[in-house]
Amino acid sequence: MFCKEEDEKERQSSFLSLFMKVDRYFMTKCFGQMQELGIYPGQIPVLGLVSGRDGLSQREIAKILHIKPPTVNVSIQRLEKAGFLYKKPDEKDQRVTRIYMTEKGKEIKTTQHRKTSFFFINEYKYHQTPVYPEVSE
Repeated sequence: MFCKEEDEKERQSSFLSLFMKVDRYFMTKCFGQMQELGIYPGQIPVLGLVSGRDGLSQREIAKILHIKPPTVNVSIQRLEKAGFLYKKPDEKDQRVTRIYMTEKGKEIKTTQHRKTSFFFINEYKYHQTPVYPEVSE
């Protein structure tokens, strides 16, 4: 016989496993969609950060994302070449370059957000029977 504590541990483990499967599936779908646009996994954090905070410097991006400045530089160059970002010198300090989203970049963000929302809505409708009823309430 299982005691309540063992049942709870098994249930939590099962929930965590399910969550990890959903997360992996979701990330695979997202990465696939981004690659179709010419955006690769290492560029996604840079693009995501700039989309929420236009005008950061390369040094600020590197510090926030905890990655080396040369890595940020390569990602920015590729995203700029693809038309998602552009650089502009800082108005007060010409030594600093600020990074901004282009209209194409903003459009991609909106499109991807819609696709992500659509994914979750459809997956929820497909799995209407919750695994753990008390979690869904």
